[in-house]
Amino acid sequence: MSASKEQYLVEMTVYDPSLPGVRTLYYSTLGYTSSPGGTPANQYYAPRVLQPGNYQVDMFRPGRTSGKSQVGFGELRLINGDGLLDPLLDYGFDGRNIVFKKITALGAIVLLASCSMEQPEFTNDEITVRVKDPQMAFDAPVQSTKYAGNNALPFGIEGSADIKGKPKPLTYGTVYNVTPVLVNTSKLIYQVHTSTVSIPAAYDKGVKLAKGSDYADQAAMEAEAPTPGTYRVCPSLGCFRLGASPVGQITADAVEGSTAADRSAAQVARRIALRVISSGEISAADVTALDAANSAEVGIYIAEEGTVMAALDQVLGSVGAWYGFDADRVLRMQQLTAPSGTPEITLTENEYLTLERLASNDAGRGIPVRQVNLNYAKNYTVQTSDIAGSAQTARDYSHWEQATLDNSAQWHALAYGNGVFVSVSYGSLQGGVVTSPDGIYWYFREVPGWCLRGWSIAYGNGMFVVTSVNSDQILTSPDGIHWTVRTLPQVNSSSATIAFGAGVFVIVANDTSTAYTSPDGITWTQRAMPVSADWLDVVYANGTFVTIANGGIGVTSTDGGATWTQRTLPVATPWGGVVAGNGIFIATLFDGDTIATSTDGVTWTQRPIPGKVGTASAYGSGLFMLIGQYACYLSTDGVSWSTRNYPAWTWPDSASYGNGSFVTADSVGTSRYMISPGNERVQWIGAAYRTVSTADASVQTAHLLAPELNVDTLLIDPVAAQSEAARLLALHKVRRDTLQVTVTAQTLEYIDPGKVVRIVSPRYGYSSGKLFRVTGVSVDWALGRVTLTLWG
Repeated sequence: MSASKEQYLVEMTVYDPSLPGVRTLYYSTLGYTSSPGGTPANQYYAPRVLQPGNYQVDMFRPGRTSGKSQVGFGELRLINGDGLLDPLLDYGFDGRNIVFKKITALGAIVLLASCSMEQPEFTNDEITVRVKDPQMAFDAPVQSTKYAGNNALPFGIEGSADIKGKPKPLTYGTVYNVTPVLVNTSKLIYQVHTSTVSIPAAYDKGVKLAKGSDYADQAAMEAEAPTPGTYRVCPSLGCFRLGASPVGQITADAVEGSTAADRSAAQVARRIALRVISSGEISAADVTALDAANSAEVGIYIAEEGTVMAALDQVLGSVGAWYGFDADRVLRMQQLTAPSGTPEITLTENEYLTLERLASNDAGRGIPVRQVNLNYAKNYTVQTSDIAGSAQTARDYSHWEQATLDNSAQWHALAYGNGVFVSVSYGSLQGGVVTSPDGIYWYFREVPGWCLRGWSIAYGNGMFVVTSVNSDQILTSPDGIHWTVRTLPQVNSSSATIAFGAGVFVIVANDTSTAYTSPDGITWTQRAMPVSADWLDVVYANGTFVTIANGGIGVTSTDGGATWTQRTLPVATPWGGVVAGNGIFIATLFDGDTIATSTDGVTWTQRPIPGKVGTASAYGSGLFMLIGQYACYLSTDGVSWSTRNYPAWTWPDSASYGNGSFVTADSVGTSRYMISPGNERVQWIGAAYRTVSTADASVQTAHLLAPELNVDTLLIDPVAAQSEAARLLALHKVRRDTLQVTVTAQTLEYIDPGKVVRIVSPRYGYSSGKLFRVTGVSVDWALGRVTLTLWG
C-alpha cells in the first residue's frame, strides 16, 4: 500500500458555539468507522484528510546539544471544496488538542502524535490547520499574578503605583543576593516569593543584617517593627521587614523547598511546569530518573516578565537535561548522555533511504572539547560600587552565624578541602556525613555499607579520609559526596586521629604504639611509635608531624611518619588537642587557660590565654583560633591573644578554616559559621558567578584548535558543579557525529526524541554499527517519510 493510500485518522477537540461547548471532530484519509469495541465505538471518520499531516520536533536548535528548547510544529490539510466544513469558521481550535493515528496493515490503531492547534486558515478548496508541540503551553508567562498597587499605607503588601502591574517575584530552590521587591514603603517590607520560603540572610549595601524571630502572618509583620539594624521574616508570604531605613541596595538570600531533595533540577522543573500543566501530564518516572542522575540543588529567581519555557531551559540546562512532550502528550525530561544500551531499532542500508552527516553548531563546530568552564552559585545582584565601608574592612571575625544539623548526630570531626567543608558524626546517626560549601547550608551524604561512627578527618592529595570508632575501617572520598569504605592493616584501638602533610596521610591509633602512613588514603603501611599512649591529635607543619597525649607525652616525625621520637610537654594533663600554622605548633589544655607553643614539636613553652578552651581549634588566614564557652581567642603568633564572642555554652568538638571563614561543629548538632566582613564578600558580590574548570590536555595532541565549552548553570554547590563539568568534558572531548537519516513510514512510524537507534553503514566507520541518540524527528505522513536527526 502506498503512503497516499494508507489510512490515517485525525481527532480534533474544538469549541462548538452552537452547543455551546467542547466536542471532537473525526476525519480520515479514506473514510472509516470504528468497531463496536473501539474507542470511541461506532464512530464515523469522514474522508476529509487531504494531507495527513507533517510534524517536526527537536530537543534543541538545529545542530545543538544544549541551549534553548525547540517547539515542534507541523500542519494538516482538510478537503473543503464542497463548503460543507465552512461552519468550522466559527469554531474555536486554537490551543486545543489534535491527535494523529494510523491504521496498520493488520488493522491495529497506532497513536502517532498528540499536539496543539492554531486557528485554521480557509481557502475555497482546503482548510489548513497548523499544529504545534504541546510544549507551546510553556510559552506562557511563568508568573501571571501581578501587583495591584493598591496599598492603603501604612498597610498592605500589594505595593504602590510604581510597581502596579509588575509580576510578583518567584523563588525556586536556593538563590543568592537577589534584589527583593519593596512592597510597602512605610513598613519597609520586601518580597522574594509569593508563598513559603526561608530568608536566611538580608544585606544592606553588602553588609549582612542580623536576623530576628519570624512573623506568624501579615498582621504581625505590619504591627511590630524589627530592632534597628535587623530584619524579620514572614515565611508564609515570602516577605521580610527591615528595622530601619536602608542606607543602600537591599539584597537577600532565599530558600524554597522543604529539603535539599526538593531543590534538585528535576523537582524545581516539575514545580515550574505545574504552573501551566497538571501533574498527570508529567512523567513521574523521568523526574525520579533525573534526580538519580543529578540530585544537586539549583536555584532560580524570577522578578521580571518571563515564560515557563525560559525558566525550564535554565533549570534543566543546569544538569544537561532536555525536555519535551512525547506522543502521549506527557512531559519528558532526561539528561542528555552518550547513547548506550539496547537500541529501539537498527537501520542499515536496506532500511534507510538517505544518510547524511550534518555540521555541528555546538562549541568548536564539532571539534572535541579540551576544557569545560562551568559557572555556578549565581549572584542575582552584581555589586561593584556603593558597598558599605564595613563590607570592605579587614577581617576581624567578630560575628557568628548558626546552622542546625541533625541534633542526634554529634558532629565530631570537620575538615575543608576541594571547596567544601565535610563533617562526620560519631553519635546515634551512625554513618553520618554532611557537606557544605560555606558552613551555612549542609547536605547529608549517603555512605553505602558504612554504619560506624566517624572520629577524625583530613584532606590532602585530592582526597578526604575519615577514621572510625572501634574499627579498622576508614572512608575515602575525592569530593565529600562519593565515598569508599576501606580497611587499615590492623587496628586494636578505640579511635584513631589523622592528619595530612608532605604528601602523606598519617593515622595514629589511640591507646597503642601504632601509626599508619599512606600517600593516597588507599594503600597503608603500619609504623611503630616509641610509646603507647592516649593519643589525642596529630598535625603537620615545618616538615614535622606532631602528636600529643595525656601524661605530657608528645612524639614527632620528620620523615613522613616512618619513624617517631618521644618528646615531653610542659604539663602532664589534661591536653585537649594541637593545631599548627605559620611555623608554630600550639597544644591546648582541655577546660584550661594554658597552652604550650613550639616551633619544632621538641621544645615547648607554656603560655597563658585569656580564657578556658576545649578541643576545637583551627588555623587560617594567618590566624590561630581556639574556642571555648561563649568566647574564642585569636592570635597570629600564639603569644598575644584577642577575645571574640562565641554564642554557645557547649564545647564545640572541632573547627576548620576554609573559603574565608572559620566553621565549628559540636555534639548538639549545630554548625557555627564565623563571618569575615572582608574581601571575600566584596569579591563575591562583584561577580555574577563562581567558576569551576576541568580539562584534558591530551585532546590537543590531535586537535590543536580544540575549544573550551563555557556553561552557565543554576547549580549552587561547588562539588556538584565540578562533577557536572567533568561529566560534560567526558561527553564532549571525543568525536561526536550528527546525522540526518530518512526512512519510510513502513520502517518507522515515529520515535520520540531521546531514544537510541543503531546505524550500520559502510561510511564513517559505522560498518560494525554505531549507537546514536535521537535529537530530532520530522514526519511527513503524506509522503510516508520519517527523517531523524541523530547524535552520538
